Amino acid sequence: PIKLKSSKTKQIIIGYLGALREWVDLRPMLLAVKNLKNYKIKVLIVGGEEDLPQYEKFVKKHKIDHKVTFTGNVPFKEVPKYINKMDITTIPFKINRVTNGTCPLKLLEYLGCEKASISTPLNEVKSMLGNKVLYANTVKEWEKQISILYHDQILREMLGKTGRKFVEENFNWNKICKDMEDILIKYNNKINK
Repeated sequence: PIKLKSSKTKQIIIGYLGALREWVDLRPMLLAVKNLKNYKIKVLIVGGEEDLPQYEKFVKKHKIDHKVTFTGNVPFKEVPKYINKMDITTIPFKINRVTNGTCPLKLLEYLGCEKASISTPLNEVKSMLGNKVLYANTVKEWEKQISILYHDQILREMLGKTGRKFVEENFNWNKICKDMEDILIKYNNKINK
């Protein structure tokens, strides 16, 4: 079980949840945390797979292993528990042709748990979520966005509530089923003309 504690005034937990595979790049976010020396920040990385060992070596090499906790893979039913330990959630993806066309499900899970999020500026995320999340790609951009959210609890809460409302309005089962029904009716009408 995880032992990190989050406090709105003393310590902030920045988290990532998901596979550590070729599309993820935690390094800019981790280096930003290292550079924010006077900030009380812990990092929680929930997930594993093939790139976990490289990130464990990376945090040791950069002497931030005391700030970073790796859980490895966890059961899906425990995902909300881990997300709710986080004050700031992240989508630290590499930008490429594939990732630019995706909006990771984990981002909607973060927002559904009312968490403020920082994402790499992926086209699909920007198109779908606009200013409901903050964006960072370089180490300096990560420093800036983390610093903003670290110092502004009201903004963290507002982004969390706005994100939750967005998820409730756009990704509830009634809406999803209605959208699918509309697509099927439209397609059926086209082929039956």
